Amino acid sequence: MTAVPESEYRIRYRVGPRRLGEGKIAYFLPSTMLTKRHEVALTISLITNRPLFGRVYWGLQPNYFDRMPPDSGVFLRPIIPTSSIVPGARRPGDIDLLVIPYEGKNLILDRVMAIEIKVLRGRFSRQGKSPNDFGGSQVHALKELNFPYVALIHLITSDESPKEAWREIGIARVLDHEGRAEILPSKPVDWLPIDLMRRSFGRLEAAISTDSGIGLAAAYLGSRDEHITGRGRSNSLWLPIVRRAAPSPKIDRKLLDRIAGLFFANPNCFLDTPRYDPIK
Repeated sequence: MTAVPESEYRIRYRVGPRRLGEGKIAYFLPSTMLTKRHEVALTISLITNRPLFGRVYWGLQPNYFDRMPPDSGVFLRPIIPTSSIVPGARRPGDIDLLVIPYEGKNLILDRVMAIEIKVLRGRFSRQGKSPNDFGGSQVHALKELNFPYVALIHLITSDESPKEAWREIGIARVLDHEGRAEILPSKPVDWLPIDLMRRSFGRLEAAISTDSGIGLAAAYLGSRDEHITGRGRSNSLWLPIVRRAAPSPKIDRKLLDRIAGLFFANPNCFLDTPRYDPIK
């Protein structure tokens, strides 16, 4: 197991975004964005579903995530004009999600990740449907701008399968912290989410096969409005399918300084997502 060296690109901050507790309102969006499954609404759904986002981030940055110290996490900001960080940049027009890790009162700038997001609105009757744009050209453009890490995520919603199409799934209940489990009777479950994620991830790998450094993820958000908004989420989730992101071979210090400046200018535009649950 390789140790992760301490970042050489730390910068201290004084003021961070207000930390929102469980159940607090994070964003207001027009209702039409929800009904149309707009990309912005689904991006917000991902980052406010902290267990799901954590699974995605762990898959993209496993060697860092597993060693994040106490009082650490990530600051998340969706939909940033690329030119606000890279003056004169035209492609992509926006960074769909910017991830800035922090440890204590330090921003860890060489772990910053720029993410391109695309939406797949699946249906049981049209399971072969693809996004209108896979996002390959946009994520390659982000990499060419020398962000430390880049990733491409497909966010998936769908309707539900008819009950006759459901398949049996095995179930186990964890008994203790040592990992012992009790095998329970299997039950029928709608497997459409995993089928859509597998298909989408396979297409992502095919589309980005020439660059193994780009992180990839396919994540299922739900089938109903209440799943997207968080009002009807349960403690269970479909685990995303993820490929880790590799670091850029070139560190652009000026780019990192501009990212820090963006954060300092308006930290309340970011969502504070801590690595560990707060101690109650």
